[in-house]
Amino acid sequence: SKSEGASQDRLASEDTERVIAGLAKRDRKGVLVLNKIDTIPTDEVLPIIRRQRPTILAMLPAPLIALVRDHGATHEDFASLRYCLSGGDKVSATLDQEFKELVGQDIYEDYGMTEIGLVTVDPPSGLNKVGSVGPLNPGVEASIRDEDGNELPTGIDGRLWIRSPGNMIRYWNNPDATAETIVDGWL
Repeated sequence: SKSEGASQDRLASEDTERVIAGLAKRDRKGVLVLNKIDTIPTDEVLPIIRRQRPTILAMLPAPLIALVRDHGATHEDFASLRYCLSGGDKVSATLDQEFKELVGQDIYEDYGMTEIGLVTVDPPSGLNKVGSVGPLNPGVEASIRDEDGNELPTGIDGRLWIRSPGNMIRYWNNPDATAETIVDGWL
């Protein structure tokens, strides 16, 4: 098809790095990673999956639901898939159900950000609860706090504070922002 040819041209171009994380395929040569797959037009993603037969798929929820709802998508298209990871936004119960019906697998979620790294991941060998981002990774501490930084009791809404070896140490040349954001190692 025309869009499949366009995807192939895009992968073969010198701009491959722009297109190449989000999708990974392990073979004799290693791992193929499609970077920024969430920026590829959704009608080009399914042909890439069909051609590359990935074992790991990592996408934001919005493009993932577009992929699942692609009328041409079949269970066979995802037969090589062993693991699907999504983050950057909440995976809705609807997306989780539609993905499971089409692919036959769960979507695993993670939580992180540039300042703290990846602090949770649903473990593929553990319980995967819809709406959960999994347990804290080793070495990560979490606390729910109020606006003044006081820890709150269980069941009370507040702000998530994280302390881990992966936390940033400061804002570059901005000590005021650093002092406001990082308190006793908590971010």
